[in-house]
Amino acid sequence: MTHMLAKRYARSLLRLLASDAEAETILSGCELNRQALAGDGEVSIEVYSRLFMAIILHLQPALHGAEADHLCQHSTYRLIINSMIQASNLRQAIIAGDALMRRMPPKGGSFILECRGDSANLQFHLPDIGNDGSWSAKTFSVTQFHWQPGFHGHAISLWLWHRILCWLIGDYIELQAVGVVDKTPTEPNRIASLFECPLHVEEKVCSLTFSAHLLDAPINRSSEQVMEMLLNFPVDLFYIDQRNASTAQRIATMIGRDFTQPTPSVGEMAERMNMSVPTLHRHLQKEDTSYQKIKNDCRYQTALDYLKQDTHTVNEIAGLLGYSDTSTFYRAFKKWAGMTPIEFRALEH
Repeated sequence: MTHMLAKRYARSLLRLLASDAEAETILSGCELNRQALAGDGEVSIEVYSRLFMAIILHLQPALHGAEADHLCQHSTYRLIINSMIQASNLRQAIIAGDALMRRMPPKGGSFILECRGDSANLQFHLPDIGNDGSWSAKTFSVTQFHWQPGFHGHAISLWLWHRILCWLIGDYIELQAVGVVDKTPTEPNRIASLFECPLHVEEKVCSLTFSAHLLDAPINRSSEQVMEMLLNFPVDLFYIDQRNASTAQRIATMIGRDFTQPTPSVGEMAERMNMSVPTLHRHLQKEDTSYQKIKNDCRYQTALDYLKQDTHTVNEIAGLLGYSDTSTFYRAFKKWAGMTPIEFRALEH
């Protein structure tokens, strides 16, 4: 269903371009054509994401002139998500996002979190643009933060925010219910299938309801990951569903790549996955791995990513990986790679 969402979204965005020539240029750069968009055949989510970002970036100069490049680098989404990753858990991330959102022009907005028994109800109070359901270039300004217009716009916005919350904690959040303010659409099942849960229409506010225990899930994302996710937007959000992933894959995603914060203990990880520690160990034994090995692999892959770039010195990388001294990092990396960090960086460059 998300694939069809992407196709519909792409077609709507193409109609915002000033001319067919602009559309053809952008489509060509994304290895697409109008026939692919119009037909029933499948085109990869990665290609759709490139098209989405290409059109969004193409629209900004007409909206913001000479400031467009700067504003794209510091978009409203990036500011809010960067504020949310500073939090220790999902509850605090929502509070941080709400605090920043309320300060944003023109009308701001807010996240209101209510806990009802074992359920958390996250309400989205965002300004509405295009109440007539129409789309315009202004709707996609990188400086704005609001609902997309119409019923489908509300549904898309809720889907995106659900996936962003999943991305923040590195695990899929099963929804108990979704609420929209709109009347029943002509194809309610098509929209409900986006969320795989009951869809309630004509509510007072748009909202997502999920298990309250997930509010304690830790945030383990870095500013580099935020930038990467937004550069590839929204492809990473399409693949956040890990319900069919192996236990090791789910753990690796939840550990993430930010080692400046303490890594969850095996007990904390088992609790997040709703299983006992012995059960977690049994699952990992069946997959021929262990919790410690997964942590080491995550730290090793993060080290490789840092060393392939020139952004940080080896000493700085040791600190970013949570090592108290550089020599410990050297010994660990040599054990993993068979060479020192400096030797590896020299081979890469």
